[in-house]
Amino acid sequence: MLRKTSKKTPVLFLLEEREFPVVSIMHSEVEYLYDSLKANAFVVSEIKRFGKGNRYIHFHVLDPYGNMIDIGNYPDR
Repeated sequence: MLRKTSKKTPVLFLLEEREFPVVSIMHSEVEYLYDSLKANAFVVSEIKRFGKGNRYIHFHVLDPYGNMIDIGNYPDR
């Protein structure tokens, strides 16, 4: 059940005692989106690269309500 409140109440998931994103979104232009969000004062993490040849890229952004969202590019999916 969702309930409207008078204050921000972000959803918080913990995985092995670390905050975990509420949702993960795949995007083909991750670096462009990252730069756009950062230029518009969104709270973003550093970009992380991983996998063979660092071909996978992702970052986290906080939405206006404080929910953590993962944005990534996974070219083989």
